[in-house]
Amino acid sequence: MIVKHFKQCSLEVIGTDHVQTGLPCQDKTAYASHDGARVIVLSDGAGSKKNSDLGADIATKTIAELLSKNFDEYYLLLENAPLKGSKLAKKLTHQVYQNLNKAASEQENLSIMEMSCTVLFVATKEDKYIQGHIGDGLIGELVTNEKGLEVRIRSYPENNGAPNITFFITDSDAVDHFRITSGTMPSNVKGFVLMSDGPEEVLYDPQKKTINQYIQNLFGMYKGNSFDLYKKTLERFLREQISQYSYDDLSMNFMYIEQESMGYYKDKGKDYVEHLKSKVNNGARVLQTSAYSFVIDDSFKEYDLNKEDKRKIMKLFNEYR
Repeated sequence: MIVKHFKQCSLEVIGTDHVQTGLPCQDKTAYASHDGARVIVLSDGAGSKKNSDLGADIATKTIAELLSKNFDEYYLLLENAPLKGSKLAKKLTHQVYQNLNKAASEQENLSIMEMSCTVLFVATKEDKYIQGHIGDGLIGELVTNEKGLEVRIRSYPENNGAPNITFFITDSDAVDHFRITSGTMPSNVKGFVLMSDGPEEVLYDPQKKTINQYIQNLFGMYKGNSFDLYKKTLERFLREQISQYSYDDLSMNFMYIEQESMGYYKDKGKDYVEHLKSKVNNGARVLQTSAYSFVIDDSFKEYDLNKEDKRKIMKLFNEYR
């Protein structure tokens, strides 16, 4: 019996330079899910702007909420849309600007330009995706192919003529640099990763335009592990390895589809089976998609629906106690 479920994990680590200068971490991440839609977002606040950490926080939360609750509407809005300057780019930029303006109005000596930040996101629902990127940083994907697993780049950093100069969602011409795409997601795509320019400068080769395949291991380390355990692993990776080569803030946001046999979950031990059971008990949708497979989808809260499928999967879980 195969069980498929969805996992997400993100982390922001303050850079060495910011520790030494007393600045806060200016990278922020967010995640939201609603009725089958899942959204990961990352934002890197401009290093030269004193309140960019607040801007990045507002931008990530705004976009995560909008995309998770309006995925279907936004997907239709992107039909035949250009890569840059789309209606959705205008809509998202406008709402972020409105929320930044609200924050500025509530705090003395706070301006929108002092909250400048980049934005990267991936939103999925069923077999559809919406992806957006303004500024530097990088979006990657984990895919299966004839060689096994591979991490590929979905969206490259865009710098304004120099490595340390980029575009922000607060710029007057932000819509012209907000790259948004949509489409059907191939079945061999198993996960996504967003990263700020801190990890990017270590894991991305701008000359060859390739990404370090060690990121495969980061996805692999999440397989069969809980959120809390994986977050500690990701923190060690950023603090102990990436920080040796980049003094910038370091952030990553992962979304991963785990699809394994019931026997695999049994071998991971009781705690991991209990983790999956807790998703079901907390109202996740359970669908038996074939005689040999189930999907656990915690973007839905359906305590009183699909009771028969929930009963079946809980029976299978309990057999492995």
